[in-house]
Amino acid sequence: MKENKLEELVLWFNKTYGANIEISDLGNIFKANLLICFMENQTEEMCIEALKESGDSIKYIKDKEKYIKMFNIKFIQEPNTMKEVIAIQIEGEWRYTIGKFWNLTKTELTKEYENILKKLSHDGLKLKEQSFQTNEMCMYAVKENGLALKDVEIQTPEICIKAVSNNGAVLKHVKWNECNFTNQQRYILYLEAVRNFGKALKYINVNDLKHYLSEQEIYNIYKEAVKENGHSLRFIENQTEELCIEAIKENSDAFKYVKNRTLKICMEIVKISGKKLKYIKSQTEEICKEAVKQNGLALEFVKEQTEEICLIAVRQNGLALEFVKEQTQEICIEAIRQDKESLKYIREKTQEVFAELAKQIEIELCIKNILKYNNLA
Repeated sequence: MKENKLEELVLWFNKTYGANIEISDLGNIFKANLLICFMENQTEEMCIEALKESGDSIKYIKDKEKYIKMFNIKFIQEPNTMKEVIAIQIEGEWRYTIGKFWNLTKTELTKEYENILKKLSHDGLKLKEQSFQTNEMCMYAVKENGLALKDVEIQTPEICIKAVSNNGAVLKHVKWNECNFTNQQRYILYLEAVRNFGKALKYINVNDLKHYLSEQEIYNIYKEAVKENGHSLRFIENQTEELCIEAIKENSDAFKYVKNRTLKICMEIVKISGKKLKYIKSQTEEICKEAVKQNGLALEFVKEQTEEICLIAVRQNGLALEFVKEQTQEICIEAIRQDKESLKYIREKTQEVFAELAKQIEIELCIKNILKYNNLA
């Protein structure tokens, strides 16, 4: 009867799709699936035979509860996602199939499953090679490599949170329509993503933030983002002084994304990188002092120099003398004391300057002799 039915199906297939295949061309697995798929009156015997050939045949059985008992194996978290894990009674003994493995004992099945988990714990991207998925498998995979989220068939909030904790950039792969996030889960998801990868902010919809989260929660997310990567500041519309300072502390180049450059922010940036004075339009004497104190060469960008600012600069770096507009004997001597190479920038080389230079050379020579003597000793 089965062969007759297969002949009918093959004739129908050839006629419908313009093919020219013979029954002998079909593999056993395809035969099983083809037969069970198109049979109107499926019998238990027919279903069992098909399942012996391929556990994949489960998808074609019309009355699964009648012919297949879904066994309550303890490691199955979500039976609805276990499309290819089934139990079959063969000669009075329950046998199991798991993906491409079939006709296994419960012990063998458990061992195969544990082997799969072990593989995923070492390489999460192997998830895409598996012929079935469980929540537990997906958690193992994304914990090892967040990018495995791309291959998760049925995402859950827990899986997504675990994935972004490993790689915040995979926030872009979250299937929002599938996952029924609570507001708290959504907050944790965003927070974990930016903690791991600050620039994940670009994948967060601002309107979603305002709709689902409180102002404090939004602020916390922004703060974590700029602490991880200062450049994340570019994705923040409502910047605060604190956020900007956190951003430039992490990366001084984030200063270019600061919308409102307050005195406090400007003071903070020049303490971190004096040469950023170049980008400050409204300079104050205090800002300039802090800038050259951090880096004497920032004197190049001081719009209104004072003797005090110049002295601070050359004491930090004698070569800053190059940028001193009005050189005084005191400034030149301080520059020589810091670095005798600054002599080349002195416009008027007075007797006092040369005396200081000779003094510095003598001091250096003494230091070298002391070090040489100590090494010999």
